[in-house]
Amino acid sequence: MTKRIAIFGNSHLAAQKFALRDSPDAWPDIDITFVGAHKSQLLETDITDGVLRPTSPAAKSTFQSLNDVREVDLAAFDAVAISGCQITFNLASVLYKDARWLGLPSLATLEDTALMRERLVSVSLFDTCLRREVTKTLGARFATKIRDAAPDLPLYVLSQPRASERVLLGGRKISTGHLRIVKKGDGAALSARFDSVVTDMLTQKGITFLPQPDHTRAQHILTAELFTSGALRLAREDRHKQPNEDILHANAAYGAVTLTQLQTALTA
Repeated sequence: MTKRIAIFGNSHLAAQKFALRDSPDAWPDIDITFVGAHKSQLLETDITDGVLRPTSPAAKSTFQSLNDVREVDLAAFDAVAISGCQITFNLASVLYKDARWLGLPSLATLEDTALMRERLVSVSLFDTCLRREVTKTLGARFATKIRDAAPDLPLYVLSQPRASERVLLGGRKISTGHLRIVKKGDGAALSARFDSVVTDMLTQKGITFLPQPDHTRAQHILTAELFTSGALRLAREDRHKQPNEDILHANAAYGAVTLTQLQTALTA
């Protein structure tokens, strides 16, 4: 039986949107409605009697121009998913800059932890700080909003793709932190912490987190070039590519992988 699903998202929704455009018959078990919005416009909404409506002039305009909808009746769907919306590994990367915990590979060969520049913390404290940052994101806040309004509706969050492996070439602000993690050999451990923490915190709210599929990753903490080159912008037309210097957005090939991941979760 085909399941009806609404997928909300910010600019990262383009990956799934154009994957479906390119292969409209690839996911026969799910009937997808995309609802995209820019910046924080997904939060500029109200849910009354199960119907989500934009409230700000900007959100109203975007819902109409980008999605051809004025409102979204959540009761019309078997499930809802949220794509991207700041739930990103970069949150863990920023914390790692100043914090380490015993058990990281980089600390295994360190003779005296008192001499390191970074602060030595418990893994529990690192997790607490990461949860705090994830809670602030657009995705976590919007997911909570939907969960509160529709407590029985199956709700999924698709991880925002990690930065493109092109960051290893340097020259970007984000490159420094990612290069540091790769050089120290802590990529696998830090990636696992991010996935575990987000999975656990969303599960406690009755929300299913779908981590970035392993085969789309490079060096554990990045997205392979195959899944980022030629990424398109979230726009009504399909001719607007992300700028050449963009390293944050994934392409339709990545979107196809995540739609399959979502279909599998829905039909399991």
